[in-house]
Amino acid sequence: MATNNAINLTAAGLAKYDGAGAFSGVTVTQRNLLIGAASNGITSVAPSATSGVPVISQGASADPTFGTAVVAGGGTGNATQAAYSLVAGGTTTTGAFQAVGPASTGQVLASGGASALPAFTATPSVTSITLGGTTALNQYREGTFTPTIFGTSVPGTTTYSAQSGSYTRIGRLVFFTLNVVWTNATGTGVIQIGGLPFNFGSGFNEMVSYGTGILVATATGLRVYGQSGNQQIAIYGYIASTGASVNSSLAANTNTYIDCTGCYFTGDA
Repeated sequence: MATNNAINLTAAGLAKYDGAGAFSGVTVTQRNLLIGAASNGITSVAPSATSGVPVISQGASADPTFGTAVVAGGGTGNATQAAYSLVAGGTTTTGAFQAVGPASTGQVLASGGASALPAFTATPSVTSITLGGTTALNQYREGTFTPTIFGTSVPGTTTYSAQSGSYTRIGRLVFFTLNVVWTNATGTGVIQIGGLPFNFGSGFNEMVSYGTGILVATATGLRVYGQSGNQQIAIYGYIASTGASVNSSLAANTNTYIDCTGCYFTGDA
């Protein structure tokens, strides 16, 4: 049969017995975490004001706390994260994670190497794209250039009203288009166009020309040839009935224009 029992506590709370016949009350707070304390006691750890914050160990000699989990404990080491940013590793294996971005719409993420954060960029640098086997596309470039007119015998001085050129290079293959309009030229000899973006490679380099205003006596058309090892092309006439080439004359074409488009293999690396 049960009997009534009484413990003579010195304060309200959970009963703490000192092992020598004395009891005392340990005060607790609603929703606090109860942790073992010294001398078989109990202590309270107040919860974080932010919902979802975990309890973090402080080692063997201190009470745990509510806070941010470190990387070694499976956390990020950060209390906040920039909106829409990516997460990257810290500067050490246990360092807090780092935010990358966000960036402007359409940018791509490029590696910063082994000792720097990756970064978003609109124009990433690609040094090589392996296509298969041992073949690699080691260059892709787009740009503009300024074509010039001069003669083979005497380069002379040329006065222009328009000079424009653009190109696309894929590997060693260069596609280009140009327009030159000149009002006066003092040079003599075959008409030369300089200023192309890359040297011509060795071998046969005939271009395709169109819309030209150049006149060559007895010729029924034009031929445009690239010069190996140089960044220039030469203009010749073409006789359809015989297939022969005829030298052009800069002196005879001192107030005219040429539109030209073509492609060639460059000898430049």
